Amino acid sequence: FTVASGATNSNEMEMFYMDTHPADALSEDGLLDIGATLAHEFQHMIEDGNHYLVNGLDQETFFDEGCSETASVVCGYPGRSSNYYAGETNRNLVSWRDGDAVLGDYERAFRFMLYMYEQFGSDFLTKFISAKNTVGNPQVGFSAFNIALPNLDNPTARRQKDIIWDWHLASAVDDKTVDPKWGFDDNAIRRIKGEEFGPQSVNVTADTIQSCGAIFMNFSGGSDIALTTSFPNQYASNFVKIYAVKGSGGSSGVEELAANQTVNIAGYGTDYDEVTIIMSNSSTTSKWVVDYSVTGEQPTGPQELAYDSVEPSGLLNLQAGDKAAVWFNAYPGAQLDSIKVALRQPGSVNGGIYKYTEVLDPTPLGDALLENLTVTSTIDQKPSTPYPVPWPNWVTVDLTANNIDASSKFVVSFDYEGTYPDQNRIMIASVPAEAPYHTLHYYQESSSGAKWINYLGDSDTDGNLFIYLIRAYISFPGASGTEVIELLPNSFALNQNYPNPFNPTTNITYSIPERSNVQLTVYDILGKEVANLINEEMSSGTYKTTWNGKDSFGNQVSSGVYFYSIRAGNFVQTNKMIMLK
Repeated sequence: FTVASGATNSNEMEMFYMDTHPADALSEDGLLDIGATLAHEFQHMIEDGNHYLVNGLDQETFFDEGCSETASVVCGYPGRSSNYYAGETNRNLVSWRDGDAVLGDYERAFRFMLYMYEQFGSDFLTKFISAKNTVGNPQVGFSAFNIALPNLDNPTARRQKDIIWDWHLASAVDDKTVDPKWGFDDNAIRRIKGEEFGPQSVNVTADTIQSCGAIFMNFSGGSDIALTTSFPNQYASNFVKIYAVKGSGGSSGVEELAANQTVNIAGYGTDYDEVTIIMSNSSTTSKWVVDYSVTGEQPTGPQELAYDSVEPSGLLNLQAGDKAAVWFNAYPGAQLDSIKVALRQPGSVNGGIYKYTEVLDPTPLGDALLENLTVTSTIDQKPSTPYPVPWPNWVTVDLTANNIDASSKFVVSFDYEGTYPDQNRIMIASVPAEAPYHTLHYYQESSSGAKWINYLGDSDTDGNLFIYLIRAYISFPGASGTEVIELLPNSFALNQNYPNPFNPTTNITYSIPERSNVQLTVYDILGKEVANLINEEMSSGTYKTTWNGKDSFGNQVSSGVYFYSIRAGNFVQTNKMIMLK
């Protein structure tokens, strides 16, 4: 292969050789992996043909890899999940790292360029790669980005600044029915809630919003919330926008908030009980220092700290010497009342409670708050699949006598002792990656040696994570009702399904304040029963059921409006949902 005479690097060529091992070219999954890789690598060759081979010009790695990841989707293959992004939204957008951390960069690049493809089609990708300035010189990075947008077959007035703000909102809303700019079509892309603070107040000084990065914060369970921000640099207001995403995924609207003042967020605690605050920086070159505080009315009495709302789906049968852990946010002035753990079988697990160092290397386990922690189940059965709901093997350990301070972030960690089933295990569940990862895992032996990780992907479900089922309960000394350890629902409730619209699966959560026979049924628009999801007696609690969009005979239903109805005792409620293909 020889490029045009006189061109830079004219004696260079690019060859692509692919060994498909260990992919199985005779299986559907293997063919998908091979096809996706081919699409990815051929895009690199197109990129090099436009820039490096002819002009000696390197595309920025972020954009080059983002285009290649998206090329797989353009060619009809599955895209990459973006679980890492949920835990690191406040990174310089185009930064690129080495080692294991680069997986997060690949996911961030894919999430961004996929957004561009879904918003503007493959025309954007073509115009971006071939962008030239007014004198005909090829351009890369954000220079090519802003040249491509007005030259699309259907030109847009949106530019890089607008798109960064919209992209961050799309990550928090992920619902194009709220606004076409604020969502994704790809099912592997999940809504980002940000760091979860429950109803607690927050006061932060000298934080930094990275270039094209964003701070996401999620609050729930409180009322009368107010945000105060202060940006020392006067130019920050040209690039930073602040949003309140009200309700789950903006179901109660999205509001832009003024900076450098105190702003009350209307309706929180009355019209809706969850809000995600986003501080989004659209500058490609500058990062901004900000002081901010969030205040509101907090409930009295004990509060549950749970990063799951589901029953167990299995266990990780890993080796002795590993550790299973969950870290919890800080609650200034709070005390740890108890922990609650889902065990697999009768027997014990041993561990401890530590301050959270907020780093994985060398360890997230800081100073010991309680070194000798044993959780024991005396249940006389070992449930088999399908697992009973509710799971019978939850164990609660009262820690009120230990006076453990919960004012700082803390970690509850358990050891893997011996092999399963001889030794007990902490149960796991598979959940969407909507918030920073609170699950931590220590591999005593891995391909790169002993290390902690914060990413346990569910390979059977795109965009899902495995989480350990460990919960904590805190109280504020002097508050009423501290004798109560576990919070239970005080009324029946059927919540709006999420995502909605959906394709192909959606989640339905509901609460039961007393033991009841529960029926959860899906109907079509004519009132004909489509699927019976639940029909059994259940204890008090909050549950989540996933509908896979199939009828009772296993057939995939068509697009349209459906209704899901719950009957529990004398309580009956019906909600509407939409399947879109």
